[in-house]
Amino acid sequence: LSIQGEAADIRHRAEAYSDRFLPGEENRNSTAFKRAAALVEKFDLDAQEVLPLIENVNDKADNPLDADELEQVVDKAVRHVKRKGKPRGTA
Repeated sequence: LSIQGEAADIRHRAEAYSDRFLPGEENRNSTAFKRAAALVEKFDLDAQEVLPLIENVNDKADNPLDADELEQVVDKAVRHVKRKGKPRGTA
């Protein structure tokens, strides 16, 4: 695969993975954080790639997080995973 083809494949797999997430009605911030961190760890995505995937799940919730709050949660999750320094992109 070319680099572009590989990147598209990774995004496709990340989207399929995130499609299995159910909206978190309780502890919304914590749930969004854990899911965003999982996407970063498994697929080595950045915040711009993770945000739309988490937005899709958030939009299905009865009481979704607002856009600014969701963006902050995703940014924190990405920073957290990168600070851990463990290998990413294991999926």
